[in-house]
Amino acid sequence: MANSADQAAGAPRKRQHLQWSEADTRSLIRLWEDNLHSLRAQKHNDEVYASIAAVLTSAGVSRTKDQVHTKIENLTHTYRKCLKEKATGSSPPNWPFFVEIHKFLGSLPVNDPS
Repeated sequence: MANSADQAAGAPRKRQHLQWSEADTRSLIRLWEDNLHSLRAQKHNDEVYASIAAVLTSAGVSRTKDQVHTKIENLTHTYRKCLKEKATGSSPPNWPFFVEIHKFLGSLPVNDPS
């Protein structure tokens, strides 16, 4: 009951956590790679994220530009964390997307662990 009262009083709702399947994530990674130049060349990337979201939606994966942006940020963070762990001599990353992302992000100077 308090929950409905909070909503009626204008309390912000919690965002529902969105699960990305492995196949959906791999589709996003391919589109990210295809659009990497545009994402790196521009400061404001809303149009690029919207375009990626539109392609995903046409393929049956309904996502907003904000969801695409957040997922790419999270993938980038996890990739860099794996790179850092790899540089400290721990075992090779077993993250399922590492090799795929490293293929196009690994050559960028910002991701050079040396």
